[in-house]
Amino acid sequence: MLKLDWRVPVTVEANDEQGLVRINTIELSDQTPGFAGYPWTGTYFTNYPVTLTAVAKPGYEFVEWRAALAADVVIAADSANNYTRWNNGNNRGYGFGAWTLSKSGNSGYFLDQGGQWGLWANNGGRAEIERPLSTALGVGQTIGFRMQNRWVTSGGSVGVSLRNAADQTLWSITFTNGHNFYNIAGQTNVLAYTTAPIDVELTLTAANTYTARITAGGAEPVILSGNLAGSGSIEKIYAVNHNAGDTSNCDFFVNDLRVFARGTVGAKTSYSTNETIAVTLTGASQLEAVFEEVAAPDYKLIHYWNFNDSGALLAPTFTKVAGAGMAFDLPEGSEAVAGTGQDFFAENARFGDEASSHLRVNNPLGVVMDVAMPTRGYEDIVVKFEVRRSGKGAGTLNLYYTLDGEDYEPLQTVTTYDAAPNLITLDFSAMTSVDNNTNFALRIEFEQGGGGNAGNVRFDNWTVEGLALEGFNLPPEIVAPVGHQSLMEGGGSIQVDLNDVFQDPDYDALAFEASSSRSNLVALNLAGSMLTVIPQARGGATVTVTADDGENEPVSSTFYVLVNPTAHVLANAAYTFGEWETNEPAFSYPTNMLFLQSAKNDPGLNDELLYAYMIPAADAALPEDAEYPYAASSRTRINGLGTNGIAFINTGRGRDVGGALVALDTRGVAEAPVTWLGGTVLPNKRIYAIRLQYRVGATGAFTDVLDDNGQLVEYLRSETVDHSATLGPVSLPAAALEQEYMQVLWRYYYQTEGSGARAQLRLDDLMIANGPPPLPTGFAAWQGAEFSPEELANPAISGPLADPTDSGLANLMRYALGLTRNADFHQALPFATVTGETPDTAAVFRHRRLLTPNSGVEYIPEYAEGLITAQWHTAITNSDLIWQGATPTGDGLTEEVEYLVPAGSLQPLRFFRLKVRLME
Repeated sequence: MLKLDWRVPVTVEANDEQGLVRINTIELSDQTPGFAGYPWTGTYFTNYPVTLTAVAKPGYEFVEWRAALAADVVIAADSANNYTRWNNGNNRGYGFGAWTLSKSGNSGYFLDQGGQWGLWANNGGRAEIERPLSTALGVGQTIGFRMQNRWVTSGGSVGVSLRNAADQTLWSITFTNGHNFYNIAGQTNVLAYTTAPIDVELTLTAANTYTARITAGGAEPVILSGNLAGSGSIEKIYAVNHNAGDTSNCDFFVNDLRVFARGTVGAKTSYSTNETIAVTLTGASQLEAVFEEVAAPDYKLIHYWNFNDSGALLAPTFTKVAGAGMAFDLPEGSEAVAGTGQDFFAENARFGDEASSHLRVNNPLGVVMDVAMPTRGYEDIVVKFEVRRSGKGAGTLNLYYTLDGEDYEPLQTVTTYDAAPNLITLDFSAMTSVDNNTNFALRIEFEQGGGGNAGNVRFDNWTVEGLALEGFNLPPEIVAPVGHQSLMEGGGSIQVDLNDVFQDPDYDALAFEASSSRSNLVALNLAGSMLTVIPQARGGATVTVTADDGENEPVSSTFYVLVNPTAHVLANAAYTFGEWETNEPAFSYPTNMLFLQSAKNDPGLNDELLYAYMIPAADAALPEDAEYPYAASSRTRINGLGTNGIAFINTGRGRDVGGALVALDTRGVAEAPVTWLGGTVLPNKRIYAIRLQYRVGATGAFTDVLDDNGQLVEYLRSETVDHSATLGPVSLPAAALEQEYMQVLWRYYYQTEGSGARAQLRLDDLMIANGPPPLPTGFAAWQGAEFSPEELANPAISGPLADPTDSGLANLMRYALGLTRNADFHQALPFATVTGETPDTAAVFRHRRLLTPNSGVEYIPEYAEGLITAQWHTAITNSDLIWQGATPTGDGLTEEVEYLVPAGSLQPLRFFRLKVRLME
């Protein structure tokens, strides 16, 4: 039986986001070394089936194989497997003439047991084999063979060549001792030495041109194109072993001779719907595994606890089936209360709920927790919850379930960790007894396990889901929950059609209700399904909307409404704030101002501040803290400091505060300088800062306000208790001006990671002016604005002749030129300019001075007639210098004074300088 097999390319395609393919034993995935993605191409033997298996990824399923299988037209083929003996004149296979085998010296040829034709030669010997093609290789046809060599000793060489009828070599591949690469048709650096089998396929592209594909083992193929080395057609294949060596490791092998014309690979068509197929190759082939997304089961939310309402902590936030609830058997010393923080991030939250508060079980050992979850009307039940523990909290949760409400069976154990919360999933879809069961419940018993015997275990976002059964009337569904709303104090209302929020799967008529947690801040008007939300006063409130189909438990959804303050008209007067009392009641805020908080711990620069400041009753350290939140002495809070303004401090309550906001109308205002005082009440360990920001409108991100030097404007927590510093004046940018409504934010934010208590920072003496910043009233006032109390106590830093920045410009001169302590001064320095073409013509001398007549500084121009032994003289006005006038510089602080230097006074040359004298 003839064995006529050769290698052909197989290309496999798949969408790797949907699935992958396994070809024989190789899995084509990112985990497989050398796999670089789809489409993937390998070479495989004909007549040996290739097995391909399509593997769908989660959320997808296999559809079919599509294939384009070419059938190569084989003109000639032979393999050593067809021979039991190999001698001169043998001729098996077809399409070739008989073998011509010759040898000289110490050499020979043999049939290898592995199914190859072998040649050996040593001590100067030479073994040669040649075989003619029955028909010369035609254009478009391919001749192929396999060769393999190992060692080649000194002076030896091996190789294969393709010849014309006159035995002239037209193309060859050889390896000679001492070289690192094969010589392929004269190219000596494209294929490195290898002991792996080398498959060669040469296609005649024209009468004298070719393309060769050389593949060594499983490496990427080398593709070469060029001209044949001589004239005539390829009519013979020739191989030689010249003196390669005297061990079997020096033998040279040839196999799998073939001549063929490539079959055309057409468009892929449907091939099989079986995931695993065996394909017998007859030529180049393309196969594609087709997957499609599986329609996700339409799971419905049945019960949901988000634990954000500490006043009804154990009642479900959302439920479709009556009877759901949580209950505890608490031994003495244990409690189930609301908690916050602890890295919960709303992983399993629904309706866009944030990780506000959660369920905290203190001293949990011995506690029994029962969760009633009736499933009437639903099947394939799935329960999920987030959980973590403290370092000393219980490390093991023993879970049990009941089908009758009385007898509990073991379910599984859950390990808790003192780390970020884990999401636990309990899949009851295989337990049909849980389906449509009004008595279904879970029980949790707490054991020490790998944890401790005190501490706490915390839960958040407990959900129960299932597929609706036919034949049951189902409760309304929340299909489009209303998101966060930002409205204007006394401004326009919004309308919400509750028919868009809720839908009833049974098309039952729905009755709606709505309520506001603070109707004095956010009023509601409900007419049928149309809800009107009316902003009354600055602050915020939670709106609850409910749909009732008359058959099931009513379904509720909530959304928060932030009411922004009205704008202060800056053109009428400056805005000021500098006093806030501790006895201000909850939901009170300064005029045109609002204090903001987040829904997380330690808000940073990019975190949203969507809620008006308040202390929930459930999170109040003392009951009165919820009523008078500016007098609270513990937990996250904003304190009123009377004439010292307000102070921010966070403690990680999941509602940490984030700033003070002022609303402005800046129409008709050309410049709006801002001045404020930042201070450190308590430095503590964690570093906070207060940064000045703004935005146009009442929504969107805030932008940093920059000073004249492009620097951020912020107060950074000091290590000194009661430290304070005045910042500004710094003008609001042009984009903030001529706006009907814009907001300025003093953002209190967490700056660096750490542990321990957070810095308590103070905000006071806010002033946003209409017009240029106020002129300095003296050098002492300038010092007070530029230096800290510690620096003021050190004349070497803050004294008039001190130069704390080593710039060469003393503090007094900076003040006199209208500069801050760190401002660039080069454009403000005095200078002289010759106005004519020759030195004997007139010149001008200019310098800056403060606009205010109460600057307390005397400006004295001086001149000298040489710099080496300079003797400076006071320049006499209208003699040495002739007054020309003063022009404002445009900074609102200074003007530029100009003097004419008479031409006659410039012989000899004169040098001018400016001296300032403190008159205070």
